[in-house]
Amino acid sequence: MSGLTWVDDEIARLQEEDLYLRPLLNCPGRMITDSQERLTSMQRMLPGLLQIQRCLRVPVGCRLEPATQMQNACGCAGFDDAPDSFLKPWIRIDQKGFNLCNSAQLPTFYAGLMVHECGHILFSRKLYRERASRDGKRRLRSIILNFLEDARIEELLRLDAPGFQPSLQALRNFVDYPTVAQFAPLFPILPDGDKLHLLLFTVLQAPHLATPQMQTWLALDESCVWQQLKQLLQSPPNSENTVISLAKTLDEYIRSFDRLIPPNRLAPQQLQTEAPPIRERKLRQIEANFEDAAFRSPETAAAELLAAATTLSQWPLPEATTAAERLLLLAGEVEKGTPRQKLQAGRRFSLDHLEQKQSLGTDVVLPFPDDSAARLNADIAAELDHLLRELSGAAPASSDGDTWDWDSDRRTIIETVQSDTTHATQWQTLLSRITNQVAATRAVFRIRASKEKPATLREKLHGQIDRRKLAKVSFQKRIFCQKITRPGPGPLALALLLDESGSMCHNNKKRVAIEAAALLAESTRDLPGIHTEVFSHTSAGNHNQHCLVRRLYGHNQPNLHGLLNYGNDMHENYDHQALLTAAELLKKSAPPNASRLLIVISDGMPHGYNYEGEKAVAAAHAAASSIRKSGTQVLAIAIEDFAAEQIYKPQYTLKWTKLSEFPSQFRALLTRLLRRSAAER
Repeated sequence: MSGLTWVDDEIARLQEEDLYLRPLLNCPGRMITDSQERLTSMQRMLPGLLQIQRCLRVPVGCRLEPATQMQNACGCAGFDDAPDSFLKPWIRIDQKGFNLCNSAQLPTFYAGLMVHECGHILFSRKLYRERASRDGKRRLRSIILNFLEDARIEELLRLDAPGFQPSLQALRNFVDYPTVAQFAPLFPILPDGDKLHLLLFTVLQAPHLATPQMQTWLALDESCVWQQLKQLLQSPPNSENTVISLAKTLDEYIRSFDRLIPPNRLAPQQLQTEAPPIRERKLRQIEANFEDAAFRSPETAAAELLAAATTLSQWPLPEATTAAERLLLLAGEVEKGTPRQKLQAGRRFSLDHLEQKQSLGTDVVLPFPDDSAARLNADIAAELDHLLRELSGAAPASSDGDTWDWDSDRRTIIETVQSDTTHATQWQTLLSRITNQVAATRAVFRIRASKEKPATLREKLHGQIDRRKLAKVSFQKRIFCQKITRPGPGPLALALLLDESGSMCHNNKKRVAIEAAALLAESTRDLPGIHTEVFSHTSAGNHNQHCLVRRLYGHNQPNLHGLLNYGNDMHENYDHQALLTAAELLKKSAPPNASRLLIVISDGMPHGYNYEGEKAVAAAHAAASSIRKSGTQVLAIAIEDFAAEQIYKPQYTLKWTKLSEFPSQFRALLTRLLRRSAAER
């Protein structure tokens, strides 16, 4: 980070991006108000929105839907099966853009909206679990959580798809920035609680628009809220765990100001001793609290406002009398049927304003009429079918049930790579990076490879006196022990299956996979009773329709240099066929009565020619289950979490995102597995 805090860096970045967005934001156009014309415009934009899904590698099964009156969410993303799994994604869009943008700005707005929601489908998981576990509790924390998650996924999208950055920034300009521009001039007259909410929204969504008055405002405890919020946001929310932790911290910080307002039963006595400016601020906040409590039940809001006005009128304070009169007038307006939004316009910035800005919110803003939604859904289905045919060159293959058929048109090809003498220098360079991990791991394997191990049987009636029992002054008969020699744990067959799909080329994932393979192979080389195989899997054929499993090291390939052939030809991945093939090859080459363990390293969900989505995941899950039933343990190491837990089950899945720590973590994992397998024998 170049600035003092993450907020400082965001201010500098947003100021710079606003400069090159000005031509787009100022481009001339007209507002589209006619419903039929809006429908036509949305139909024209659909192919581009679906192409964005494909560019970002969102699963084809992700539904794009127009929000309707019957739905409870719009302009948002989610999963039908969350939080248990994340195999049925959906994205919903509404008409909000037509009220915010002119005809020339609409494509950019909806492109930004689509990219943003695709980011949630790709990167958000714990957010949905958190929302399900809270079940409506901690409203403020839920709002903060969504804002922080928005910032996290947008930063990931900026790194993975920088070409969409202008669209993302334009989305903020149209949705978030007008809110700050509207309420910043009203900041001095807002209650203290509303000021806190506005500062929180501004620091998270538009920090470069904060006015000097907002940045220097002091709370009742004389603290500068803006500076404290910046200190709490020292570092960016770069992981889901950080997002959850920061949301909790910010929630507790905002709630800590509640203690500065006295409870109603003690307020009259406490406020009489306060200085007039402080007393006025506290009474204004008490009035706002009465108002918010009344509007929680719209049916009884007028009666509750009247009761609150009666309470305040009994306090021996002139400011309380004035507040009671305002609540009385408000009760009269509510009785007439005036909407709450109109009543609070220009004088309040409540939690409702924050909640309406959530991209994963629950309020339908501008739904499409049911007839328009039906026509849009038909267009989406037709366009999606066209895209599938265009991408695959044929119609999507059908499959019965929840698994994929590996029919006669597809084959599984098994190759044994040949080592190259020119790899010697590369191999030495590779080993130099993992020397310490190899030495430590080999020591553990060597202990396991021993045929016999000494042991002590305790609490016996005969034998040598057990010193441990004597040290405990144990008065019982079983104070003897016997020295024995136990047989070794038996032979062990290990196999490593590496994902060799195209996505492994990015972010040093290819290097991590090679280092893991080298660590395992070098640590077990020439050790008795331990058999090691290393496989990779990708695709072959004119349309990459076949599964290609390559043996990089092991049976018929004893040269470790063969591991350096990994990543020479990276295409698609057919996980279920690769799992079944690798397990069968390991079973055939393993010593008799050997314990078998298959470790899979992958960064994503199954994806290939007419092969992806829920059915492909189900097929891979069925393959992993059948392998375990045949006596081979299967463990997955997920470099990125795209359906890994659905395929291999959570208890057999390890998630590692810090690739720099991978070699040492992989060594620790192998150590635990070896000790567990020895204990089970």
